[in-house]
Amino acid sequence: MGTVDNVSLTVSLYDRQRDERTRLSYNLAERHETAMPTPHELVVLESCDGCTACCLPQGAPPDYVALRINPHFADDPSFEEDVQRLNQLPSEAAQLLDHYLQQVERKEISTDGPCVWLNDDHTACRFYDHRPSTCRVFERGSPGCHYYRRLAGI
Repeated sequence: MGTVDNVSLTVSLYDRQRDERTRLSYNLAERHETAMPTPHELVVLESCDGCTACCLPQGAPPDYVALRINPHFADDPSFEEDVQRLNQLPSEAAQLLDHYLQQVERKEISTDGPCVWLNDDHTACRFYDHRPSTCRVFERGSPGCHYYRRLAGI
């Protein structure tokens, strides 16, 4: 395969994976459409501040979990920004992530509990500026947002 073909394949793969990440919330809505509220059932949120419904069933920042469990993902261009952020995490954030992964491996905790980066009262991310791509692209008011709010009773 020539260089141009490799570049085209890489760009195509990157675009497809980026699109899959941004469509996560829509895929959730399709799979759980019976659980999805209609727009008039939920209060319109002006901001995500204090909500964290999407963080409650995550366990830990999803892209960083994927990179730690599958280090070869670092070679995938769609993870490039997450690899950079993961390598620059504050030590406390990295320690919480590693501790979470150790607990999961020992089956001491469930993977669908609150994200380990949430503050003690579960109202904010302690490492918001270091969050992974999945958290960065998740949209307030999207079908996924509605789904997670419904699960959280918000």
